[in-house]
Amino acid sequence: MKYLPLIWRNLLRRKVRTIFTLASVFIALVLYSFLMVVQTAFSMGVEVAGANRLMVMHKVSLIQLLPISYKQQISAAPGVVTVGEATWFGGTYQDQANQFAVMAVSPDHFKLYPEARVPDQQLKAWLADRQGVIVGRNSAEKYGWKIGDKVPIQATIWQPKQGQTWFFNVDGIYDGGRDLDKTNFLFHFEYLDENRRGAYGMVGWYIVAIDDPSHSAEIAARLDATFANSSAETKTSTEKAFLQGFVNQVGNIKAMIVAILAAVLFTLFLLVLANIGFGKMVGALPDGR
Repeated sequence: MKYLPLIWRNLLRRKVRTIFTLASVFIALVLYSFLMVVQTAFSMGVEVAGANRLMVMHKVSLIQLLPISYKQQISAAPGVVTVGEATWFGGTYQDQANQFAVMAVSPDHFKLYPEARVPDQQLKAWLADRQGVIVGRNSAEKYGWKIGDKVPIQATIWQPKQGQTWFFNVDGIYDGGRDLDKTNFLFHFEYLDENRRGAYGMVGWYIVAIDDPSHSAEIAARLDATFANSSAETKTSTEKAFLQGFVNQVGNIKAMIVAILAAVLFTLFLLVLANIGFGKMVGALPDGR
């Protein structure tokens, strides 16, 4: 404690140097917090993945499509409770900067994801509306959408038969726990399949709810064996593994964040060492300044 006054006097000796040092530390902490938020956002869906859900995708890659006819065969497999199809739609709202998860899904989507809560009346309205969409609470608040709005989405992957814009009716807004992704834009797969140019009767992947998570490996192997040696072989995995693979397509986010933070902390360490060395040199001057 007796050295604290000396440390304080040394800090005040060169106020500009001290201010810049403290600013560097502050910026490093802000950057660390921001990058941790980014990592959490990317891993959010992975951490809340359901243990009783399997994902069936094309064996080659996620961008390869599967026939809609597989749904009946998957439904008939032992241990399978519910099956729903899903297809990545892409699309943008108003301009290229407004991109979020727009997906065409089955009517049973919210049975597969009970953690996403939708009021009964809104769910009924969505099921009865071919152009209906249910959006996440965060996206609805961000863009000011409310029940009854008509939302235009510019096509980026699936082009409509006429023009380049798809129109959807906001029939519902889903909510959920803190860790649930509430940015999704979910509409009917049938609407997509009827109005897109080509790839009719093809889906991106299947979501499979099973009766016993402890049998997930056995059920996954059985499903893949069903479609072995077909024109579209499958790869079935747990939802967590599927979502992690989806995130990894962007890149190893965690490794990138660690590398950035390491570089920042190393630079900060050098800055502090330089300041200490500079302070010693100043203290060594004959006039003590």
